[in-house]
Amino acid sequence: MKWLHRGESIERWRDVGDAANELQAVAMDCARTNKPTGKGYNKAWAELAGHVPHIRDLNSTTRTHASWMATNWEAVSRWLHTLSAEERMKLNHPTAIRRRYDAAHRAPDDNGNAAATLSPTAQAKATIAQQAVEIDRLRRMADAGSLFDLKRDHARDIGRVILNTIGDDKVSQLIKVLTEGRKEKQRKRAAHAG
Repeated sequence: MKWLHRGESIERWRDVGDAANELQAVAMDCARTNKPTGKGYNKAWAELAGHVPHIRDLNSTTRTHASWMATNWEAVSRWLHTLSAEERMKLNHPTAIRRRYDAAHRAPDDNGNAAATLSPTAQAKATIAQQAVEIDRLRRMADAGSLFDLKRDHARDIGRVILNTIGDDKVSQLIKVLTEGRKEKQRKRAAHAG
């Protein structure tokens, strides 16, 4: 930890991450759980962490990022070697490494620009807003008695709704009506154009 406080080595943070991962695994084993959550896990972790105060005393963000770095060391190490020596020397904390790594590996948006990374809270709020819009749309459709929105829904989705809602005879009749209607529409366009 003395070396880490002086910012001497990324590899030492990897060692801390390995130790944190091992502590988590042992605590999960003691609590007989496969998730690092819950009362039993927390109790086991606190008891075990008492024996390794340098891990226990790290703030949870630093510990999480050190664990992530250790788990993903091969990819992180390859990426670090693409940076200049000066850039690498500036990265002496797992949180800084995680942020830079994530920024370098963001998927581009539709215009080829790096997409903005949203905080977990902002992502959750955006998801909730999208779901609220979808729920409102579905409620309006239900109130109108429609199972789909002809203007917004994809043909595949409309087809699934129809196939799951009506019988085979009616599906055959619908296909026939749609086919005849399409041919009539094409004839009218051709006559109008000619």
